[in-house]
Amino acid sequence: MTDTINIEQSNILNNTPRVEKALEHVLNILRPRAKDVVSVQILSNFSIDHETTLKHNKEFVTSGLVVCVTKNFKFTPEDVAWFHPSIGQGRSVFALNKPMDKDILKAIEQKELVTQEDSETTAFISDTNCKIGEYIISKPDEFGCQQEHRNLIVDTNADALLTPLYNRWLENGSTAGEIATQWKRMRFHETYSIPAKTKAVRSKIAETVAPDAEMIYNDTVNNILTDATNVFFLNQVVKVGESKTILMSSSSLGGYRLYNSNSEDNLFFPANMGTSTSFYDWNSLSPQNCSRIENTCMWSGALTFNTQVMRPPSIKNDKLRAMENEYSISLKDTLAMAMARFSASDGISDKLTPEELFKLTPTTQHMSNAKKYIATPLSMDHKVTQQLMRNIDAVQVAFPNFELFNSKIVKNGRLRLPHKVFEFLLK
Repeated sequence: MTDTINIEQSNILNNTPRVEKALEHVLNILRPRAKDVVSVQILSNFSIDHETTLKHNKEFVTSGLVVCVTKNFKFTPEDVAWFHPSIGQGRSVFALNKPMDKDILKAIEQKELVTQEDSETTAFISDTNCKIGEYIISKPDEFGCQQEHRNLIVDTNADALLTPLYNRWLENGSTAGEIATQWKRMRFHETYSIPAKTKAVRSKIAETVAPDAEMIYNDTVNNILTDATNVFFLNQVVKVGESKTILMSSSSLGGYRLYNSNSEDNLFFPANMGTSTSFYDWNSLSPQNCSRIENTCMWSGALTFNTQVMRPPSIKNDKLRAMENEYSISLKDTLAMAMARFSASDGISDKLTPEELFKLTPTTQHMSNAKKYIATPLSMDHKVTQQLMRNIDAVQVAFPNFELFNSKIVKNGRLRLPHKVFEFLLK
């Protein structure tokens, strides 16, 4: 058996040590089955999907690649590193004839689990990596006046419905051929195929928040394609269609870019600009940046921050032209975010490092609804609690009014540490 795999890699790949480690992790998982691995294409948006990594308690879950295997390729639970759990995730763009109602966006429920019956009648978003919102294309007319074209973009997965199916595939050792067959033929009442079902889930959201909106673009970015002998697993990648247009997410705050493909040589394109290994720092944001987050971004849950919103892209402006040249694409339109609803981050917040949690949490200098504490679980398994107990004497000397288990700082089994106490523990 050979461990040689045909690898095609972008010239502008993010080469930070952690991303390089993630790529090597993926290749090490595939090498023992190299005889059934036809090729691996690493696109410019190859990144670590940090939210999904934390949700699934894995070392790495990555995005931004195409893995081609034979139909006999047999899956294992380790393949979560490259076969993304959000199967069928995609984006649908709808033309709007009037501004959206912010309260309607807030009303869409976030679900951790939904039945097939409920998915037919209920508009929902899953608990990781979903966003819906209003995006505006602004163009000058012949008089130099800006004309605005409003769009609803539904960028979601159906994890709440499909995660049990995905888990069965990996736990049961399904082959690529078996998965590809189910991908195309699985029935959901009157809907056939997983891409058709996830599209229907997005359409249900659009029908709820903007009943008159008309779909003008649709894609599946976590997709499975086949030819006569092989199966292609796309992970945050778009296969260009007849329209030769590619929607690319730039960032949660920035919006999307719509590109034209100018070459027949490329079949696959990055669906986004990748994700950074770090977060924005509130202290480095301008008052205008902070105001934009507070006024245009929404999420449910108790947290005053959202990891999707605070995660920068890995492809910054200085690499944008190089990325466009690499894929022979030209910009058609920019869709600027006017307001958007995101999956809440509550489910993964306790898995963040103390440093990340402190950096992500805004103060009243940044947001008007900021809280004066940072909540952590009251458990000795959590790093902040461990650090507090190791330094309890020093904390009480530095903060004489701080009382452990004071009813003011313990609510529903969780600690509410004042910012200054939390910062003290990090030193």
